[in-house]
Amino acid sequence: MQSFDIESGCDTELLNLNPDGWIEGESNERNWKMLYGMDVSWHRNLILAGDSHGTVHAVDPRANKALVGNYQLHKKGNKVRTQCAMH
Repeated sequence: MQSFDIESGCDTELLNLNPDGWIEGESNERNWKMLYGMDVSWHRNLILAGDSHGTVHAVDPRANKALVGNYQLHKKGNKVRTQCAMH
């Protein structure tokens, strides 16, 4: 996940679920993480993003360490359908 500043033209990496990239012979669909949903709360300055392994990542783009927290919502391999809204 990256943030792009239109005024400066610079981008900042906020979250990298696969920092080593795709490793031939080791990476596969079971250990490769992908983001499937994201919501932005402007009044909290927080981005929530859910990945393919059932984890919700809370990201604060203003912080020096962008990742604020990880929350495991379900076990890996279990399929759930949830809807989350921030107010």
